[in-house]
Amino acid sequence: MDIITVTNNKRIEDGLNTIRVYGSYRDVLVRVRDLIYLGHELISYPLNSSIKMFFSPVKSILITPKKDKISENSVVIIENSILKYDFTLGQRTPDFKHMGDYELLDYELFKSSLEEVSRFNSIGKGE
Repeated sequence: MDIITVTNNKRIEDGLNTIRVYGSYRDVLVRVRDLIYLGHELISYPLNSSIKMFFSPVKSILITPKKDKISENSVVIIENSILKYDFTLGQRTPDFKHMGDYELLDYELFKSSLEEVSRFNSIGKGE
């Protein structure tokens, strides 16, 4: 399965399947939302599981190539994710002081997501 990465993390290399966002975590969420409305589907969950990670200025999200039909499930998830992000962050600002640490954490989560997708695809092919 082809995978597209939407990211603002400098640690993730640009490639054919990388969409670079020059902006914030929220900007990545909005870009993913726009792509979902064009027919892409979420592969990785757009929010982090830790409240502290909401202060991260970086995020990487995996999506599918464009499909013929809009995924209603992906629409609901990304729209709710943007609302939850805005509510949780509130008037606070991202933590740029620890940018390098957040980039590393996001990169490790990104690699883990890729491994899980690969494992899932192997199971689906009977390997």
